[in-house]
Amino acid sequence: MKSKKTKGQTNLPQKDTASPNQREQEPSSPEVLRPIENGGDRDHRSSLNETSAPSDSPNEKLEAEEKISQKKFTGSKHKKNGPDAVATVTTEQLATTIENLRSENSELLERFQRTQADFENVRKRLAKEKSALLQYAAMETIESLLPIVDDFERALETPDIDPQLHQGLEMIHERIAEVFKRAGLKEVPVKNTKFNPHLHHAVDKAPTENDEHDQDILEVFQKGYLFKDRLLRAALVKVAVKD
Repeated sequence: MKSKKTKGQTNLPQKDTASPNQREQEPSSPEVLRPIENGGDRDHRSSLNETSAPSDSPNEKLEAEEKISQKKFTGSKHKKNGPDAVATVTTEQLATTIENLRSENSELLERFQRTQADFENVRKRLAKEKSALLQYAAMETIESLLPIVDDFERALETPDIDPQLHQGLEMIHERIAEVFKRAGLKEVPVKNTKFNPHLHHAVDKAPTENDEHDQDILEVFQKGYLFKDRLLRAALVKVAVKD
């Protein structure tokens, strides 16, 4: 018994009448058309839409190509002119820096030379002061002992003194005088010399009529002493003066 066929039904396979463009526009998978649920990534969806969107109009394509060309031209121009501009600025800055360094170097050299000269002067002054300090270190001590020497000399000039005592005082005086001489002490010259205000101190004067004896030292009241090249004590003298 044959089955009846329903009207409009056929067993033959149907042909695919869709055009190639329609097949390309059809989604390959239903997952692409699935809506994004629960606040999905909208940026990702928009990028998919932009990628799968059909091409724009010819005018929009031309505008996009002009923008890309303009960007390329601007970049190539920057690359071409950039190094020259940088090199020019660098050269000017380098010249200015060199000039500033030369000026600073000259100033530092002058300051160094001035400081070195000052240091050398200070060093010489300190060396001189140190040498003078060592050279005249005993000057005050010897000066403080001069009154004792004066007392010995006055004791030796005392008349009617015991000979043995005179001999003992004379020996002590000679030894003290020898020690002072080794230290650099010497008497101010007064014998057969004219009055010298730098070495002698006139405490008395006597008139004279002879020009040759004017300013002659007639008498010594107290001996004067020199310590090396410095005056330790001026001699107290009597001077002949012509009226």
